[in-house]
Amino acid sequence: MPRASHAPRAAAFFSEQPPRLRISAPGRVNLIGEHTDYNDGFVMPVATEQALFIQAAPRRDDRLRVGSAAMDQTIEATLEQIAAARAATIASARVAPRPFDAWPTWAAYVLGVAAMLLDEGVAVAGADLFIDGDLPLGAGLSSSAALDCGVALALTTLVGSNIDRVRLARLCRTADHRYVGTPCGIMDQFACLNCRAGCALILDCRDLSFEHVPFPTADVAILIADTRVRHAHAEGAYARRVAECREATRILAARRPDIRSLRDATPDDLRAAAPDMSDAVRRRAWHVIDENRRLHRFADDLRAGRLETLGETLAAGHASLRDLYEVSCRELDDLVDVLCRAPGVLGARMTGGGFGGCVVALVRPAAVAEVQDRLKSEYDQTHDRPARTWVTLPSAGATVTVLE
Repeated sequence: MPRASHAPRAAAFFSEQPPRLRISAPGRVNLIGEHTDYNDGFVMPVATEQALFIQAAPRRDDRLRVGSAAMDQTIEATLEQIAAARAATIASARVAPRPFDAWPTWAAYVLGVAAMLLDEGVAVAGADLFIDGDLPLGAGLSSSAALDCGVALALTTLVGSNIDRVRLARLCRTADHRYVGTPCGIMDQFACLNCRAGCALILDCRDLSFEHVPFPTADVAILIADTRVRHAHAEGAYARRVAECREATRILAARRPDIRSLRDATPDDLRAAAPDMSDAVRRRAWHVIDENRRLHRFADDLRAGRLETLGETLAAGHASLRDLYEVSCRELDDLVDVLCRAPGVLGARMTGGGFGGCVVALVRPAAVAEVQDRLKSEYDQTHDRPARTWVTLPSAGATVTVLE
């Protein structure tokens, strides 16, 4: 049976022996490339300065004991229990109920990573893990991927396993699919593990090749504004968008068999096939095809230092998400409008799956405080939930520090 209790502070948590490692696992925000990941396209995330911190110590037994400061809970499981849950999942062809459904939601991510490592034949030993940090939960900054990746790094480092970070990102993504039931893409885990400080990451979601592009940190800060709303129809609408993209790909491939996803199609391909598509399917395809092109234009402008053009590309991306992909909402549109009218803001757009969540804006550093004040006076006063904001610069992916 699951065992959970109130979590003590870190000092008391490590009463038997002090922590040996400290893992810093950042969140992420996607600058551009939205709803392109499941179409084999391109994304451009950065890791945030806000992160989860995991302190880790080995144990002498086979027990995994994990404390969460944010949840004020401690959970415990033996490796034998985790292995049994893993075996049951494999035997049942990985169908619901998930093996860790009886545990607190956050614990399923932790235990799922341990189970996934066992799936892959990676050694896992007993450990004490304590999770803290300044990465906000439930704000669209991918705290769940930070938890996955931080725990995976802690468990593998404690036993001396040195797993390639591309492979580790894949394992964490599969753990979410198999043991949590979250059908996520790989961007979040990949960004958490592989971003570089001072750079944006261009990730090809088909083959996982990637490139670090220098970001003008002296001239531009990244402001994240959370609407704090999530509309109830979001999950079903997301699934429909995925299905519509698949339908567009099917129609395009009937004319050009080498098209495996929307990433392979050109505007001319879409114009030729448009008469065979419904209006909704055609508009979804237009967004994805143009969004990939926008991302590459954005990357070229970053390399060339064309800062004003960056904002124009963000604005075009938001308009496409709003009008063609139809995943924005009144709160997101209002936030973007207020931000784009504020002095010092280069541009803004919704980021994430949509129907609520966050907006990302590029802001001149000297204007950040004034922009935040403007949000309070122009956005917060007209909405039930005031926006939460964070400021970040592109940061390094997860790091491991060996403690004395």
